Parts: sequence; C-alpha cells; structure tokens
Amino acid sequence: NGYSSHVDNLQIFLTQAQTNFDVACISETSLNTDDIIPDTALLPNFNYPFTTPTQTPKGGVAIFTNSKLDVFEREDLKVSNKEFESVWVEIKNNSTKNTVIGCTYRHPHQQNLDEYTKYINRCLLKLNKENKEVYIAGDFNIDFLQYETNPQYRDFYNLTTFNGFLPLITNPTRIS
Repeated sequence: NGYSSHVDNLQIFLTQAQTNFDVACISETSLNTDDIIPDTALLPNFNYPFTTPTQTPKGGVAIFTNSKLDVFEREDLKVSNKEFESVWVEIKNNSTKNTVIGCTYRHPHQQNLDEYTKYINRCLLKLNKENKEVYIAGDFNIDFLQYETNPQYRDFYNLTTFNGFLPLITNPTRIS
C-alpha cells in the first residue's frame, strides 16, 4: 500500500531481475488526484506512469511503460470511484496487433461485485471487438477458492474465462 513508500524495493527488483520488463503495473499506489510522483520515485528507462488516483485512503493504480514503446492511454476504459479504479494503455505494434494492458484495483470493502463485474464486462466486450492482445493485471480482491460457494465470485470467474482470460495466480496471496 503506497507507491512512494515501496519504490526503492521496486527499483531494486527491476535492477536485479533476469528479465527486462517493458511494463510494470502497480496497484494500491495511494496516489490522490493532486499527487505528483517525484523524479526520484520514477523508474529508470520508463515513461512517467499512467495513473488513476484513488478517492479513498487506499487504492489507486499505475502503469509504467518502457520509454522505447509507442504507447497511449485508453481513457475510454479508465475509471475511478470509491469501489474500484482502473487505468489502461495501448501499445502500438508495427508488425503485430496492438497490445492493451489494464491495471485494476477493487477495494476489499466492496461486498457487492455487480458494478465491478459489469464494468469489466463492458471493457472486455469492447476490447474483443477490437481484436487486440489484452492483459489485465491488478488486485481484484476476489477469492476464486470460493468459486463453488460464492455466486458473485463464480460469475466474475465465468465472465473472464468466457472472454478467454485465465488467472495466472491460482493460489491465495494472502490469508486473513
């Protein structure tokens, strides 16, 4: 929680990683509307991030993209409210189809998934018509282990898989 308080760890990770990343998606940035990321907190070889501020003490999302990429923000998909935030970018590719990347955060206090599911559904329907390569990252705060017992979680999972998306993280990342 809080990009500024963890930027050093992220910079160390990116420096020591065996892979050169082109995109870094960060959830729970805790950036508000008027916050500006200082130069010391920017990532080397990355553009200034595309962000969606949070309207609450926690939340907010950011996408950092490699400065070599031809990228623009997809404002038509962006959202920020007290329940969830999302920011989307599109990377122009000359030899293949464009790539769209979304970073989303759903606040865990939201008990009703209906609005978030409807929002994701609208995004996926729009993107499927565009025939682009799409990746969605972030923190959905949805426990897929409750697939059998929670109809809202099951509906969200079914929506994403019906549209060709499978979660890469299949084990709990936190148990409370």
